[in-house]
Amino acid sequence: MDEAHSLPEAEGIFFKKPSGALWLLLIAGIVAFTWAVLGFIAALVLRVNFLTLHLLSTLPAMMGTAALAAAWSIARAPEEVGVGAQGVRIASRRASRFYSWEEIGWSNIHTQAMGGHRCVKLYDTRGRTFAKLSDAIGDFDDMAKLIAKRIAAKEGDTADRVRRIKKKQQAVLMGCMGLLFLALAIGLLWDTSNKRRENELLQTAAVAGEAQIEERLVAPDRVTTRLIYRMTTPEGVSVSRNAEVIRPVWEALARSKTVAVLYVPDEPSISRLAAGEVPPEDLSDNPVIGYGLPAVAGVMGLIFVGLSPFVWCGPSIRRQWLGWNIWIDFNLGKVSINRLSADR
Repeated sequence: MDEAHSLPEAEGIFFKKPSGALWLLLIAGIVAFTWAVLGFIAALVLRVNFLTLHLLSTLPAMMGTAALAAAWSIARAPEEVGVGAQGVRIASRRASRFYSWEEIGWSNIHTQAMGGHRCVKLYDTRGRTFAKLSDAIGDFDDMAKLIAKRIAAKEGDTADRVRRIKKKQQAVLMGCMGLLFLALAIGLLWDTSNKRRENELLQTAAVAGEAQIEERLVAPDRVTTRLIYRMTTPEGVSVSRNAEVIRPVWEALARSKTVAVLYVPDEPSISRLAAGEVPPEDLSDNPVIGYGLPAVAGVMGLIFVGLSPFVWCGPSIRRQWLGWNIWIDFNLGKVSINRLSADR
């Protein structure tokens, strides 16, 4: 890979688009992150619910990340890309590098997860990425097609070999993501079922008791008041719990050493204050959300795990099932499902 190599008889020369959007994206990213920080502080002070917390902080942070990622992609884009019979020349402000077709094993269009921006990844003959050409370059699609055409015209199976390497890596990654989604689904389902079981036991099997107050404290938001108490059963089983309480009750317990509680004798870890406790705001208390989220995560996990062998084996799937024609192309990222005509 030579420095400042000329590219005679270039088939196409592509230039970076005007970078006016760069500053807009930077400003948008900074504003979004500032909003996320202020929203997080407001959520702590105002004690908002879980959904509002994400709307105030998580969503702006994600939008800021997407904007800054897009700005970074534009800033890193080369000033000029030349594609010719001998190879590809990539020129930035600091240097110009030339890559011959013998050094280029494969190219692939990649869509970024944050922001949806596209880039052409160039791989060497070992399957390692050595250059990324973002869609900040003008006539991006023409450039990508010209590079792919030149690689396809090469002799040998280098491109197919590199493509297989990358597809196997994608298959492994997809399988791992599927397993993570399945693990998440199991964890969410267990958490929801456990919380519903605890609430049911508190309503049907709880008895009155008295617990020792260990500490009265104020949360970092300087608003939420909490009480740490220790429940000891007649059998000698001792369990500590941290509960949020309303301020009048918290202040009334300033000189008290004990507090009235309700607890489940068979499972003393399940308890609550007899009066004054603030019930936790949890979206999983809603059965639709509590069981819907695990279901969605489980379906996604099954899809990822189920598709990973097909990604490993080939670039596309064509199947006919129950009168439907199913086609999945992993290279193009397209899925087509059509009903077969009656004469077929």
